[in-house]
Amino acid sequence: LMRRMPDAWGGNAPVPVRKGQGSFAWSGRFPLAACGPPPFSCRKLPRFLLAPDRHFCEHHFIMKPSEIRNVLEDHEVRPSKSLGQNFLTDENVARWIVEQLEIRPQDCVVEVGPGTGSLTEHAAPLCRKLVLVEFDSRLAEYQKERWAGDPHVEVHHADGASWDPRGLFAEAPVKFLGNLPYSAGGAILQNFLSRPSAVERAVVMLQKEFIDRILATPDDDAFGLLSLRIQKNWILRALK
Repeated sequence: LMRRMPDAWGGNAPVPVRKGQGSFAWSGRFPLAACGPPPFSCRKLPRFLLAPDRHFCEHHFIMKPSEIRNVLEDHEVRPSKSLGQNFLTDENVARWIVEQLEIRPQDCVVEVGPGTGSLTEHAAPLCRKLVLVEFDSRLAEYQKERWAGDPHVEVHHADGASWDPRGLFAEAPVKFLGNLPYSAGGAILQNFLSRPSAVERAVVMLQKEFIDRILATPDDDAFGLLSLRIQKNWILRALK
């Protein structure tokens, strides 16, 4: 018996936005949700756990622009073009993005590229376990310091494109979150979302050009191998 994954969007799912419609004022980056796999796939029904009490972090706080600036300065980080680094500073947008992931108390959430924690701070109080994978050693160290002593947050200094996700099967149900760089977005998505995958739902932020490639249809010039691979296993929607 297969669960029809589009039902997981619920009645409050945002209406997909066509090309050319509005965007946020954060460097033309757009949120994209993936819910999969499609009906009639060979993937088994995800395993659901009994929901424990919702975990609230003792030191949960909101990353405002001033806090983000302080973290970057304290750890001597300047956004790197070669790494495709960008930092989300709008707290309302960050909260809205995390809401689209529809985190439940029994979920394990894996976030790639947490950076200064704009999304992390909203996701952490909602899930059973939070796994952070950060490529920048300085920001990985910050996240380790930030969550030291909190057993439900696990921080890895690693490349999201090559980090081994097989251990996530033991943490099901798993959801994926990420503000991903254009240069490595495809490799990261392939690493975490290629079948077999422990992930049942994903919300990611990517450059609009990249999302156009993912959502492209066979009669579109942007359609390619990346489009085919992701659409084969996932039901996609552009959220904004």
